[in-house]
Amino acid sequence: MSGKQKKKRISYAALAAAAVLVLGTLAAFGVWHYLSPDQVAQEVGNVGLQEAFAGPDAVSVNAAQEFGDYRVTLLGVVSGKNLSRYEGMETLEEDKTYAVTATERTDGTPMPDTSDDAYGEEPFFVTPLIRGEDPAWINVFTLGGGGYLETVVDGVTYRILECDNLEKFADRGLYLAVNSGSFLDQSAYTFDETSGEISRAEGYDGVNALFDLPLDAGKADREAADQALNAIWEELFPDGR
Repeated sequence: MSGKQKKKRISYAALAAAAVLVLGTLAAFGVWHYLSPDQVAQEVGNVGLQEAFAGPDAVSVNAAQEFGDYRVTLLGVVSGKNLSRYEGMETLEEDKTYAVTATERTDGTPMPDTSDDAYGEEPFFVTPLIRGEDPAWINVFTLGGGGYLETVVDGVTYRILECDNLEKFADRGLYLAVNSGSFLDQSAYTFDETSGEISRAEGYDGVNALFDLPLDAGKADREAADQALNAIWEELFPDGR
C-alpha cells in the first residue's frame, strides 16, 4: 500500500455509539478493511502517534455511518501528553487528543490522492463537540485544534485530527462530527439548549456524521473543564456575552 500525506492547518480565527447507520456486518467490514490508527500514523510519518495508537491508552472505535455517496468511519482516538514525534525530531511538548477517521465512496470509486488535482474538491470538516455546548462556538477551532494530517491509501482518505486534550470533558459527553464542507455547517446538526444534546439534522443534504467519542469519564476534571470553557468565552467575548 502507498499513500501521500498532506498536512493542513486552519486559523483559529476562522470561525453510547451514536446513530450508527450500519449493520453489524458493515461494522465488522470496517475493522479489517481499513488501516488501523497506528498504521495511519505510520503512513504520515509520525512515529510518536504510531506508538501511542498501538499502546494501551488508545481507544478503538470502528464505527461507520453512510450518507449517500460516502461512508465515514471513526477508527480510534488517543489522548495524552507529548504523543506527537517525527523520526529524527524531538517530541512535541503538548497535551492533545488525536482522532482518526476514514472516508471512502460507497460505490468503491477511489478518493482522489493528495497529488491529484481533484483532491480537496469535496472537502469534509471534522470536529469534536461537547454535550451542553453550542457547536457554533465550541468546536475544533476554539478547542485548540484546526490542524490535521491527511493521507490517501488504496482510495480511502484517512485523517488524524488534533485538538487540546478532551479528557477533562469526558463526563459531560463528547461527540465527533464530520460534515460536508470546509467549516462547521450549523444546518447539519441541532443543539437542544434545554438538554444540551447535539444530534444530526434529519434531511440534511450531505454528510453529517455524528459519533460518540468514548473517552474515559474517570479522567474528567470538572474544574479544568470549566476553566477551559471560561477562557474560550472570554476570548470570544471579552466584553461579556
